[in-house]
Amino acid sequence: MESIAIVSAVAAIVGALVAWMSYSHAREIFIIAPKRDVIRRLLGNLHVLNHAKLDPKLGLGEPFIALNEATVVFSDECSVTDLLIDLKRNKCKSERVVPLVRQMAKVIGEDLDDFDDDYLLTPFGPPTKNPSS
Repeated sequence: MESIAIVSAVAAIVGALVAWMSYSHAREIFIIAPKRDVIRRLLGNLHVLNHAKLDPKLGLGEPFIALNEATVVFSDECSVTDLLIDLKRNKCKSERVVPLVRQMAKVIGEDLDDFDDDYLLTPFGPPTKNPSS
């Protein structure tokens, strides 16, 4: 009888461990990965957002798509949705993007503390034309 109880206890522990691992994996795939993708595309195309006011043709594309998707993907995070609303009210002013990106990263467990605001506001991008040349 004791061996049956031990086997049952071990099976229950293994079952709980497998369920927890399945949940963790599903959480990564269905919750964290879409959020990470939105942040990646937003940061990867931030130069477009910064130059959108200079050239309206540049104002179309990935950063705006990512911001619109963030509304859905981060809808469970009030701290992010509040910053999205603030960004939209302020017509996507670039200085309002940094707190948003930092909060999005914080939500998924990423740390952007090594990068100052200026670094995030002036990402790598195509050189701008010098008006005097």
